[in-house]
Amino acid sequence: MKWNKPPEKGMLIDTINQERLEFPLNPEQITDSKTTSYAAIKVPGLDRPRYQFVTGDVRKIEFKIHLFQGPVMEQVAWLRSRQVPEREDARLVAAPHSVLFLFGTMYSGVLCVVTSVKADFHSLFSPELEPMQCEVSLALEVLEDQKR
Repeated sequence: MKWNKPPEKGMLIDTINQERLEFPLNPEQITDSKTTSYAAIKVPGLDRPRYQFVTGDVRKIEFKIHLFQGPVMEQVAWLRSRQVPEREDARLVAAPHSVLFLFGTMYSGVLCVVTSVKADFHSLFSPELEPMQCEVSLALEVLEDQKR
């Protein structure tokens, strides 16, 4: 899914309700990884196995963002809410919302799910002990790869 104009700051956009979280600062590093699985087939008489492709595994995008503008806890809660399904009483209503990851032309609308949110709150706290700074490690798994 392509976005019309690459944003100057990275962001995540909820695909259901269009809410967005714009990063105050862009990540300094992004890890984009994908692995594949092969079966090693042992053939009598050969000095090594033959390999047969089995399946590709999920593509993962991981990075850290620094939150320090606005209500930090609300922003962390927004990220975590993308990991929780919607429920009505004890009944599952909908899966967690997927997100579009936008980061310039490198990621111009990659459809993902949020699989990990790790928040490290720093030493700057308000008089009410609300965090004013946080480093969040995010892991996204790609649902639909961009065609390059």
